[in-house]
This record gives sequence, C-alpha cells and structure tokens, in this order.
Amino acid sequence: MKAKHMLLPLLLAALLALSPCALAEAPAAAEFEGGEIAYADALAQYQSVQRSYADLGIEEDPAILAQQVLEGMVEDAVLQGKAGELGLLTPDAAALAALQADAEATHEALISYYIDFCASEGMTEGEARAATEAYLAEEGQSVQDLLDARLADWWRSALYEYICGDVAATEADIQAYYDALAQTQQLQFAEDPTYFDYLYMNDDLIAYRPEGMRYIKHIIIGFDEAMALTYESLVGEGRLSDADPEAVDALYAQLDDRVAEVLELLMQGEDFDALMRTHGDDENMRYEPYSTDGYIVREGSALFVPEFTEAAFSLQNIGDVSDPVRTAGGVHFILYAGDVPAGPVPPEEIWDALAVEAQNRMADEAYDAQVAAWVAEAAPVYHPEYLLQ
Repeated sequence: MKAKHMLLPLLLAALLALSPCALAEAPAAAEFEGGEIAYADALAQYQSVQRSYADLGIEEDPAILAQQVLEGMVEDAVLQGKAGELGLLTPDAAALAALQADAEATHEALISYYIDFCASEGMTEGEARAATEAYLAEEGQSVQDLLDARLADWWRSALYEYICGDVAATEADIQAYYDALAQTQQLQFAEDPTYFDYLYMNDDLIAYRPEGMRYIKHIIIGFDEAMALTYESLVGEGRLSDADPEAVDALYAQLDDRVAEVLELLMQGEDFDALMRTHGDDENMRYEPYSTDGYIVREGSALFVPEFTEAAFSLQNIGDVSDPVRTAGGVHFILYAGDVPAGPVPPEEIWDALAVEAQNRMADEAYDAQVAAWVAEAAPVYHPEYLLQ
C-alpha cells in the first residue's frame, strides 16, 4: 500500500517536469541579444491582455495576440537596456526635483477634488485635509506613490528626448504636413461628415472645412438641475415635439420671465453679443473663439440637439435672430452669425498648431525608426506557441 501511495506524487512530479506549464522549467517565450522574456512573465501579460480585450468585447486571434504581446515585451526590454547603456534609467537632481514638484502639484489637485467627498460634518479644514490625504494614500495616490510612478517611467521620456531632441520641422516640413492634412480631411469629411464633428468637439486641428456650415451664436436661458431631470423624464431619448404638450409648457413656463426680459431687450435693439455674455447661461459664449465667431454648426450635426440645429438652419440671412427655441438645455435665441468659408483653411490661421503637429509627427517617426533598428539589432526570436498551450 505504501508503494501505491508514493506512486501518484511521483507521476505528478514527472508530468509537471515535462509540461510547458511547469513555469520554473519552461523555456523562455522570447530571446534576444542580451536577454530573454521569461515564460511566466509572458503568460501573465498575455492573459492580462486577453482579459482586457474580453472586457471590451474585442475578439482577437490568440496566435496574433500572443505574437503582439511578445513583440511588445521584447521592445520594452530592449529599450530599457538601451536606456541603461546611455545612463538614462535614473533622473539627475534637476529632473528629480521637477518630478517631485509635479507629483506634489498632482496630489494637491487630487485633494481639492476629493476633499468634499472625504470631509465629514463638523470637521475643521485641517481635519478634512488629513482625511482626504488618508483616503488618497489608501488608493495609492500619496505624493510618494505619484512620484514612484513617475520615476518608474522616467527613462521612457528620457530616451524619447535622447532620440528626438535634434528633430526640428522646417517651414517646408510644416507646409507639406498642412497640404497632406487638408487633402486627407477633405476625403474623410466627404466619406463621413460626422468625422468633422468629432474633430471639432475634441478641439483637434482642422485644415479643411466642408461646405454649408454656419457660425451660430446663441443666448440660452438654461434649465437648472431639477428642470433638466424633469425634461429627461418627459422626453427621454425622443423629440421634444413628441412629449406631453401641457407638461412641456409647464416646464418651460418656469423660464418665461427671463425669456421675456431678453426678448424685450433684443426688440429694443440691444447688442446680441453683449446680451449673450450678460444674460446667457452658455459659458463658452463668453470666451474665444466662440465669443467672436460662435459655434461652427453643420446641418445634421450630432453635436447639437436637433431642435437647435434645425432652428439655426431655418434662418435665412446672416444677422437673423430666431424666436425663442426650446431644446433639452432650455430656451435659446439663435443668431446666424455668418457662413464658414469652405475649403482648405488658410495655413497662416493655423500655422502655430501645424508647426507643433508637424514637429511631433517627425519626432514620432524618428523615434519609431530608431526603436525598430534597435529591436532588429537584438535579433529577437519569438515563441508565441508556448503561450497557446
């Protein structure tokens, strides 16, 4: 009986020794000149990426994903090795001081954001701050945590600067970037007009403007939070015109006094822009470029509710002002401020932004080329099949 009891553990030990899942004995998942990627580390990274993709509902071929994971790990290891060779793994005193200051500034911003959530009734200001600092420490957001995170990745930015520090875009480079961007955006907007909305919403660089767009200003008498919730309960995802008319009228009646005041001032000839800044609830209309130009509105744009866009394009002439318009935000007076010139944006209007983007593009290209050369020199050999067993 004793021999039988000993047999099972011996068999299991033998199987584990032969299995690729025996992590301590498993061969490296990738090798390159000067190093390797351990099987256990690669498997953990592969499984982590798999889980992230699954959470996002993304399906990826396991073999392709395994190869991508290994390539990324090898690249990271090669770059860290290069940073070490160049003495870029540890910041000097000036860089460390800058990182410390940045960590402290970030920590102060976090305290300002979270202090209202962490403070209890009756706490002094000092007690509320201490409670917030304790909460942030529990969440791994202390000053030291923030500094450690910056130190861990400092070598990456240092290596980028080493590679790209001498890259400089000339005027010819900037012009070439502008020409290519304008041509590309013209094709993109023609294929998908909503792409213009996406760029505009994110304040991205726009070098080409489609036809038929307008500059629109407005004075909005806006809902407060309770009224906005009432609107949501009445309208939901539908159109305002489909909601119960009596309930809708009762909601908007709460804005009648302010609407009447603005209407009276407009009829008396008061300047629209002045009223927009003093009586309107859209903060954007108080600041550039919206204060001067207004919003760029495209017919059918998804950036604005349909009632707003339809009213904006119902105006016949530049300078026309709408009657009060009801939307999900409240009541608007809408001004047709002008037509947006179609075609390429004059480069001088966006030259500074073009210069930044052209410089960044050239630096990224220089960085990618150098990284590819270093990885090629390391002659990596990958074994994605190990991760699939």
